[in-house]
Amino acid sequence: MSLQIKRRDGSIVEIHDGTVRLKAQIQVYGTAEVHDPKTDTPFQVKRVADGSLAEATPPFIY
Repeated sequence: MSLQIKRRDGSIVEIHDGTVRLKAQIQVYGTAEVHDPKTDTPFQVKRVADGSLAEATPPFIY
């Protein structure tokens, strides 16, 4: 199973590993930290109104 995450710059990051953990973190905390597989830079992800995943904008609430 894979998840697609829309970044603020319009690109799409596809996550293949850890999707269950990612979904659980978002359900419990509202956001989750993801590392871009190409650049290894971390960013926050949240579920948006249409049910898809998108990069969260600061400030992040923990």
